[in-house]
Amino acid sequence: MHPHHNFIICAFVLEGELTHVNTAGEGTVDQLRQGDYYVFSAGSGGKHCELSISPENMHAIYLWLMPNQLYLPPTYHRAHFDLRTRRNRIVQLVGDSDGALPVAQDLRVSRLVTDRPGTYTYTPRSPVHGVYVFVKESELRCGTPRSGLGTASASAASRRSNAKPPIPRTWSSSRPSCSMMPTSAHGKRSTAMITDVAGTAHRMCKRDGG
Repeated sequence: MHPHHNFIICAFVLEGELTHVNTAGEGTVDQLRQGDYYVFSAGSGGKHCELSISPENMHAIYLWLMPNQLYLPPTYHRAHFDLRTRRNRIVQLVGDSDGALPVAQDLRVSRLVTDRPGTYTYTPRSPVHGVYVFVKESELRCGTPRSGLGTASASAASRRSNAKPPIPRTWSSSRPSCSMMPTSAHGKRSTAMITDVAGTAHRMCKRDGG
């Protein structure tokens, strides 16, 4: 295991199996599978490790961020996203909504899984919150541009990174909402992760999360 302090790690398992070990409370050894997700806050000091020991491939999305208050007690929370009962709507996984995992930061993480045409409107908490959309399966139109498999965008794609393959990225601080329209054929699943974060928290994520 390796140590952290004043650091929050969120993981969302999309495929396979992830073994997570941490020292929060009396310590935890957790097996996470498809649809499971967690928020681990190292707070005043904690250790953790991540293992993929199953023979199947493991795919997960990680978010690293600083808390809005330093030296809090270490905590670990986990939950499950049920594809059968929570599809065709935007569901908040982390943040301030009922049933969402708590996090000590001005941040919300939501997930959209849909297999039918429609328009899904996401409204940021305030005009100073940016919206970051990661498309895992198929493609969707977010505002004007179209986001495809493995791309990350917000409500308007204005620049490209130098990563290969190219990943369009932007942050919007002025749009009151973001309309997402899956463009795949009926019956084909589209999956997107949506992060809504204040400008200050975004800068800390970029600095400390690489």
